[in-house]
Amino acid sequence: MINNDLCASCNKVTVCRINDVLYKFHEDAKKDLGVEITMENCENFEDATRNAIVEEY
Repeated sequence: MINNDLCASCNKVTVCRINDVLYKFHEDAKKDLGVEITMENCENFEDATRNAIVEEY
């Protein structure tokens, strides 16, 4: 399990080799390794919501 999964909201997730390695520990992985990881930061992180348009109703 990955806590605070920054990859989920990163623009670079589709081309990131680090995410490929971390996927082994994700809860959706084929086999549960029984390891819990907490991401505190990532040098390559680029926030996908940074340029999002917020609509108010």
